[in-house]
Amino acid sequence: MGHIREIRPVKAHSGSLTLQAETGAGRNYFLHSVYDPEAEAQNWLKWVRLTPNTAYLVYGFGFGYYVKALLDKLPENCRIFVIEYSYEESFARAAAQLWPDMRWMADKRIVYLTGPNIRNIVGAAVEYIRTNVLDTITVCRHFAVMQLFPEFFRQLEDELVREVMDQLALNVGFALKYGLLYLENCWRNLPHIFSSPGNGQYTDMFNGMPAIIVASGPSLDKNVDLLHHYLDKAVIIAASTAIGALNKRGIVPHFLVAIDPNPAMYQVLCHDIGTASTLVATYDTDKDLIARYPGPKLFCRASGGDDLAQLAKYLPAVTVLQRSLSGATVAFEFANHIGADPIIFIGQDMAFAEGRSHATGVRTNYNENDPQSSYYWVKGQNGEVLKANRFLKDLREYFISRIATVYKNKTIINATEGGAYLDGAMHMPLREAATQYFGRTIDVAGNIARVHKQFTPANPKRLLQAIQSLGETAGKVIKEITSLNNEEFRAGLTVAEAIECYQKAFAKLRKSNIYPFIAFYIDACYLRQVYEHREGCPAAQQLADWEELFRRVEQALTLISSQVDATVLSLQNKRKI
Repeated sequence: MGHIREIRPVKAHSGSLTLQAETGAGRNYFLHSVYDPEAEAQNWLKWVRLTPNTAYLVYGFGFGYYVKALLDKLPENCRIFVIEYSYEESFARAAAQLWPDMRWMADKRIVYLTGPNIRNIVGAAVEYIRTNVLDTITVCRHFAVMQLFPEFFRQLEDELVREVMDQLALNVGFALKYGLLYLENCWRNLPHIFSSPGNGQYTDMFNGMPAIIVASGPSLDKNVDLLHHYLDKAVIIAASTAIGALNKRGIVPHFLVAIDPNPAMYQVLCHDIGTASTLVATYDTDKDLIARYPGPKLFCRASGGDDLAQLAKYLPAVTVLQRSLSGATVAFEFANHIGADPIIFIGQDMAFAEGRSHATGVRTNYNENDPQSSYYWVKGQNGEVLKANRFLKDLREYFISRIATVYKNKTIINATEGGAYLDGAMHMPLREAATQYFGRTIDVAGNIARVHKQFTPANPKRLLQAIQSLGETAGKVIKEITSLNNEEFRAGLTVAEAIECYQKAFAKLRKSNIYPFIAFYIDACYLRQVYEHREGCPAAQQLADWEELFRRVEQALTLISSQVDATVLSLQNKRKI
C-alpha cells in the first residue's frame, strides 16, 4: 500500500485525539474512531481473553489507545509485544514525539519490536517469551494499522504461528486435542476439589524450613537412599514420575505432585501409589488418578487456563501456581508457596546424563530416541557438554529464569550430582547441603495431618446453585444451537444470512456465564477459523466452519451438562468421595 508520508493528530468528536496516516500514494486512513477512540479501544478489549502468563502480540500501535486499554487490565506475569513495520514508520515513535507526557509507554511490560525484517522480529519475540516463561500467546489485531502494511503482517503472522506457537509448546492443535479432556477432568474432579483442602491452607506452613524437590532423572540413583535420613529434617516433595524410584527403596515423600491430565497418568502410577503421601493436584489432573488415589489430596489452580475459575469462590481457598512444563516445576512453585528455604533439587538432570532419561524404577511412556524430537547441547555440571531434547532444555531455562527473578532472594541448591549446570543455583552433594542447612526436627507429617483433620467442607448450597444455573444455561444454548441447525429455519436463509446468524449467536455466547468454562477449547477452534479465513474464504466453506465450531460448542456444553447432573447428585446426597 506504500510507505507512510505523514502522520497527523486529529481531534475526534469526543475531544480525544485520533491519528490520520497519509500513504505515499496520497491516500488517508484514520487509525482510530473519529467519534470516540477511547470507547472504541474498550470495545476492542472485550474480545481479548485476559489470562496470566500470556504474551499479547499487538499488531500495530496507532495512537496507543488499544495498548493502553490492554495495559490497564493486564493480568499477572504478562507482556505486551507491540509489532510495527519499521522504526522509521513507527506509530509508537510518532506518538511519543507528539505527546511526550505518555509515560505509560515506557512501562517495562511493553516490548516494542519493529521490522521490516520479519525473522528478526520473530526471533526477538521467541527469545523474550522463552526467557520470561510465558505459557501462551494471544494475537491482538489493530486492523486499521494492518491495512497499511498487509503483506508484512500476513508474513509476520505466518512466521509467528509457526515459530512462537512451537516455542511455547502450546498451540491451537494442543487445545483442540486436549480441550475436552481438560474440561472433563475439571468437572469430574469437582466433588473431590470441594471436599479437599486447597493449597491456600498451606501458605508459608513450612516457612524457612528446607525442602527437597525429587525429580526422576538418572542421577537420582546417586543420592536417593539418603532421603531415609531426612524425612524429619526437610519437606520431601516428589514429582509424580519419581514415585517408582522412591517406592522401590521404601521412601514415602510428604507430598506427591501430579498435574498430567492424560489417562496414562494413572496407568503409570497405579502400581506405586500408597496412602501416606499427600497428593498435590491441579483442577484438571487426570480424573482416574484423583478418583482412585487412596491417600489425602490437596488442590491448587495452575496458570495457563482454568475451566473452573468462575467457581473458585465456592471452593476451598487456593493460590494459582505457575504451571510451565512438568510436575517438577509445580513442585518447585509449591515449595516456595509453603515458604521453604532452602529449596534443594535432586534427580533434576535436565539432560540425558549417563545415557539414560530416568532413574532406576521410574515407570514412563517416554521415548528418548523419539525420531520427532530435536536435540540440543547444554552445559554439564563438570564443564562437559550433554545432550538434551527441547523439553529438557526448556525445563532448565525455566528454572534459571525463575531463580534469577522470583526466587533471587532464596537459597536454591542443585544437589542432583550430575546432569546440566543450573545457573543461579549453588551446586553441592545432598549430604553436604544437609550438613549446612538441616537443623531441628520437623514434624512435617503431623502438620499435614492437622490441616486435613481440621478441614471441613463448606455448605454446598451456593456451589449447587451456581452449577445448577450453569446447567440451565448449557441446556438453553444447546437448544439455540439446535434451532440454528434446523433445516426449515435454514431453508429460508441465504448463505450470508446464515453466517450472520452464527456470528451473532457466537457473540452472544461469549458474553454468557457459561463461556469461561469452555473458553480454552472453543477459543482455539475460533482462532483457527479466524486464521484460515484471514485471506478470504468461499462463503460455503465459511458456513461449514461455523457449523463445525458450533458442533464443538454443543459437544463441550453437553459434557458440562452431564457432569453438572452428576456433581449435583453427589453433593446433594453428601456421598463419601
